[in-house]
Amino acid sequence: MRHFIFFIALLNISTMVAQEESDKTLDGTYHLLFEERGITTKHIQFVEKNDAKMLLIASCEKCFPAMYQYRPEESESIGQSVFYAMGIFIISYDAESFIAVVPSLDENTAFAFSNFYSKNKTTLKMMTKEKIEAYASKL
Repeated sequence: MRHFIFFIALLNISTMVAQEESDKTLDGTYHLLFEERGITTKHIQFVEKNDAKMLLIASCEKCFPAMYQYRPEESESIGQSVFYAMGIFIISYDAESFIAVVPSLDENTAFAFSNFYSKNKTTLKMMTKEKIEAYASKL
């Protein structure tokens, strides 16, 4: 019985460490497909406090970040992490990239705004506005 309890405790600790490390892999400098007000990179950090998960996105290391709240229902529904604030959805694309979209109120266009953020410059070069919007529409 002691060995079983030890095993369960060890499993829980390793799960918590793995979760913390996987969340920290989101942290870093991301390159933008399209400039936003002259900015070509964003600094992204994942934060979890009091059961609230947030993605902080800043235009520079010392700039005040925008805080995007994790949306568990939407994330579970589409199988990708979804964060939301001020009408902007930030959606995981892969382990090193996100898409940012604002749904359009105009019936003729699906999105009022879309952009792609990636740590990987090769992935960034392969992305287009059409691919971003097709991916977001599919979700």
